[in-house]
Amino acid sequence: MKRLLQGLEAINEEAIFQFSPEGLNVRVVDSNRWKMLNVNMAVDGFQDFQCDAEYECGIVFSRIKDIAKTLTAKDELVIQYDGERFVLLANGIERTIKLLRLELMNEILDWPTFDYTYNASFNAKEAKDFLRTLGDTGSFDISVEDKGLQWESNNKDEPIIWKPTNPTVMSEETSQTTYSTDQVLGGLAAAKTEELILKGGTDIPCQFTWIPEDGVQVSALVANRV
Repeated sequence: MKRLLQGLEAINEEAIFQFSPEGLNVRVVDSNRWKMLNVNMAVDGFQDFQCDAEYECGIVFSRIKDIAKTLTAKDELVIQYDGERFVLLANGIERTIKLLRLELMNEILDWPTFDYTYNASFNAKEAKDFLRTLGDTGSFDISVEDKGLQWESNNKDEPIIWKPTNPTVMSEETSQTTYSTDQVLGGLAAAKTEELILKGGTDIPCQFTWIPEDGVQVSALVANRV
């Protein structure tokens, strides 16, 4: 929960939590529309889940983090909503969350799709290590050629190059596109050591997808630089 909140908060301060009998979905976009994050928690991602209808709740992430930051991996967080009150319970603490007015929030109805020409899989830690190594270098290129994948900083005097260890690459054609270092790092804030599935193509946004826990899937969409 802590890492998921960290990832969501790296995109925006608030979001609409959509509860249904199928689980929970949270989707956020940053103010400049550079990056989006979609978190989907199926019923089997919860220890126990009961929901008989569809509900939408406008939440400020910091209000959840107030109680979530005290939790350890073994602690249980209970979410209760009766149509009016949104309550968190953990370790004997009850925290009522004041909900935001939905009509004043930016609801993301559809997840954008693109004509991706390749997909690749590799370790999230390797990717984030490369991005942190770039320091003040503001952008980098993702290149695909002959079923090989390479990330290279846009610093021609002192280039930094990363080729993932044993990546799985499926590609229909060669591709090279530039992305912002900070935007990709922000999109991957909730990723740690999971396997990332990357989809991309020439001069289009890239999409990262990973599974942090059973029943939970996270996707990050990051715009390309033009």
